[in-house]
Parts: sequence; C-alpha cells; structure tokens
Amino acid sequence: MKDITISRRSLLVSAGLLALAPLAGCGGNSGSGSAAAGSDYTIGVLQLTEHSALDAANDGFVKAIKESGLKVKIDQKNAQNDQSTCKSIADKFVGDNVNLIYAIATPAAQAAAGATADIPIVGCAITDYAASGLVQDNDKPSTNVTGASDLTPVAEQLEMMQKVLPDVKKVGLL
Repeated sequence: MKDITISRRSLLVSAGLLALAPLAGCGGNSGSGSAAAGSDYTIGVLQLTEHSALDAANDGFVKAIKESGLKVKIDQKNAQNDQSTCKSIADKFVGDNVNLIYAIATPAAQAAAGATADIPIVGCAITDYAASGLVQDNDKPSTNVTGASDLTPVAEQLEMMQKVLPDVKKVGLL
C-alpha cells in the first residue's frame, strides 16, 4: 500500500470544503440570508486568543479557502482568551446562520459545539477531541465536529526509537 502524506492545512481545508459540499446545490444566497452579496457561504472563524501559532492556523485556513475559488464571506472573531466571549461569538454565529464554524483552540471549539449541533464545526489546535467532550470517539466522532488534532503519538515515537536505538536504557524528555 502506498503511503499518503497530507499537510495539516490541506486536511483542515479539505474538512471545511467537505462540510460545505452538501450546500453546493442549495441555490446560493437564497434562504439563510447569512452570506454577503456575491458570497455563496459564510464561515465564522472563532479564535480563542492572539498567538503566533493560532494566527498562522487562521491565516493558512483563510488563504486556502480564498484559493479554493468558492465565494465565501469570512467573519473573523477573536475572543481575547475569554471563555464567555467565546460563547457570545459562537451564539452570534449560530444566530447569523453561518454555514461553517472554524474554531481555533479547544475552548473555542467547545463554545461552538455548545451553541449548535447542526452547523458543521472544523477545529484546529485541539489535542484530544474526545477528552475535551467535542466528540464521542476520536475515530468515530458522531457529532458535527471534526478537524485536526495536535496530539503527539508518544507510543509510536517510543516504538520507533526502540527499533532505531535498541540499546538505549534511559530517555530524557524536555
């Protein structure tokens, strides 16, 4: 079997586009009224706080969506590391009937998931979706939440290290 490698950015954009795919035949702006004139979809971006890594995830997602050729209005919101602001923003996105919520960081995704079970949510900068209550199981989410995990595969890394360095007796972690 051939190994396939995909970047996190490509994975997240693909998840977002797949979440929007069922809406492709829905007739553009008619119906929800949430998309701006000339836009077929509205994506609400809920970022927990300003941080270089989170900003980069946001920028990469927005750039890839724009490069996709879809007519998308992107509504950017930053909660400034305030949980109640995350909830208010998520509630606003639900009230605005956005087509997709891109949640950057676990608290942002939790606020979005708490606000809607209907709007697709794509998460980023989340370590464990199941442990944070976003999905029932990481392998079979069974919710409207998906995305990329930054969980480090420690067991697999240790197994590989044992194969490469079989005589190692002690390992230090920083």
